Amino acid sequence: MRNYGRRLKNLAALCLLLALLSLLLPFFKVEQGGNAQTVEVSGWDVVTSVTKLSVHYLQKGTIEKDYVVKGDLTWQEVCQAYNSANEAAGRRMLVGSLIAIAIPVICCFFAFLLTLVAAKKKGMVLPVLLLIIAIIENLFLIRSFDQILQFAGSFATKGTKVPDITLLVGIFAFTLFCAIALGIILFAWLIRGFEDPEKEESKERQSQGKGRGSHRSKHSKKKRKKRKKSKKESKEQKEEQPEKTGNVCPGQIQGKRGIFQGLSVDLSQGGTFVIGTNQTAMQMAQGVMQEDFKVLNQHSCIVQYDASRQIYRLVSHSKESLVVCHNQQQSILKAKEKLAVPGDTTIYISEDRESGLYLS
Repeated sequence: MRNYGRRLKNLAALCLLLALLSLLLPFFKVEQGGNAQTVEVSGWDVVTSVTKLSVHYLQKGTIEKDYVVKGDLTWQEVCQAYNSANEAAGRRMLVGSLIAIAIPVICCFFAFLLTLVAAKKKGMVLPVLLLIIAIIENLFLIRSFDQILQFAGSFATKGTKVPDITLLVGIFAFTLFCAIALGIILFAWLIRGFEDPEKEESKERQSQGKGRGSHRSKHSKKKRKKRKKSKKESKEQKEEQPEKTGNVCPGQIQGKRGIFQGLSVDLSQGGTFVIGTNQTAMQMAQGVMQEDFKVLNQHSCIVQYDASRQIYRLVSHSKESLVVCHNQQQSILKAKEKLAVPGDTTIYISEDRESGLYLS
């Protein structure tokens, strides 16, 4: 799940928590008619009244008829109201009505928990379904509340009057917060906030792989060119490295091409030789030209041969990078760097390998 998707999910969970807390507000009022007092019922009243009744029952073992539940409302009046509703609508309808009222609250509660703990896209499917059920049932209840009261009144016995019930802010706030939470979740789904970044990257790679099928010919040509180039370079390197026969002794330096063409230096007894890394510096190193020695200082490499150990020590003072190859292994020697190499090594100036020098 992406970071912004997680934030939107937590925001939706916060809206669902506010929806549950809004049930503590007054959600309907009952008017019995005549000079009877109007009673507003809120979730907070229900919670506190049920808590008091439970504590009183645990302490006394019974609930007296004159026990005051809220204000002037006694336990006897609550029992009479229940019996009247039971006689008017029947036990089954009464239980069904209570279940219908409880379903949106239960759906909202579980949607809140599932949204809070969801970590993947699949985990958000069930909260969406629960919220849709809760919102649809609440909207149906709000829109058809008068018709529901008339329907319930049709089952009332003669002499029994159904009280006037008016919906208050609690149920509207509950429905509104549920709708906002659903909208946030659907918006996060729409902008792919619940997608797993790793899976999305793998899908993109697969799609790119399918797209590459149309360009296989171009890639195959490039691969063929690279293979030809590498084969050509290895062939040239083999040609430039003389065979290890009795005519070639360790300590021999031989120029193969470019500015080193025709160069031959014998360091078999040990010694030091300076090579130039461009045409002018190489001519100055051989004594053919005498110009500003800054050229030689900036475009040269010192080759020192240790006859006892049969190794070469290279010290670069060249702006050009030197490519040192030995046994198909390649090293880059830059300015002011040192390198010790054995015999059977080839030195190239830069990676284009236009000039090569063989150290036997």
